[in-house]
Amino acid sequence: MSDVSPNLHLPYLAQGQAQKHVTVNESLQRLDALVQLAAVSATASAEPGAPADGQVYILPPGKTGDAWGAMANHALAYYRDGAWEEIVPRAGWLAYVADAGRVLIYTGAAWAPLAHAAQSWRVLAASGAPASHTGDTSETTLAAVAIPAGAMGPNGALRITSVWTTTNSANNKTLRVRLGGASGALFQSIAVTAMASLRHTITIHNRGAQNAQVGQAGTAAFGPASASPTTGAIDTSLAQNLLLRALLANAGETITLESYLVELLHGA
Repeated sequence: MSDVSPNLHLPYLAQGQAQKHVTVNESLQRLDALVQLAAVSATASAEPGAPADGQVYILPPGKTGDAWGAMANHALAYYRDGAWEEIVPRAGWLAYVADAGRVLIYTGAAWAPLAHAAQSWRVLAASGAPASHTGDTSETTLAAVAIPAGAMGPNGALRITSVWTTTNSANNKTLRVRLGGASGALFQSIAVTAMASLRHTITIHNRGAQNAQVGQAGTAAFGPASASPTTGAIDTSLAQNLLLRALLANAGETITLESYLVELLHGA
């Protein structure tokens, strides 16, 4: 008879064993890691300096660190009692990955998106709290949404729906969407004049690679446009910021982001 269970490798008590609590506690700790398995990340490659007790990471190729560097690619790194334990996954194990907000399945060779999770839109951020800009003519961030590293995949998409109100005048009030921070790719720039409100939706797609994007023409929402589609080269295998920003031609006027909804579709 083996000394451990066949699937989770939980240690068995031996007949007449002393210090039985040590073996029982070891099994409980492993169950604590694997039952309802939730990993902090499947893309973080640097071993964290101050992990919390009980945290689990899925180790990607290229991982580094005194403990992680010696562990196998795709293994589970479980931090407990001040040390990392390597747990070898078995085919069919499922894990929720917190920083990507998706479920992965271990195929026996690698972790892959679970089919239904990979094909479903999920909400990254939403707000109905208004944010306004007035008083200067500089481009100003009214909302920032973190896009987790690798969450889009090579063929995923972001869908951004927003509602704006503005001073109703002949002066330009410009709403902008950028991926990659304040100096990132500009995927939308719409200047409105004689209107008081606007609802707007755009979609940004990765186009077969995590560092290449395509979106609507820079001034279009839906329908025909005379301009070519907007493109970007933002590396979404790394964490990025999506920004909703505003720009005024007249500092005495106001533009307000009334609400926004940012959704993500993972595409492998």
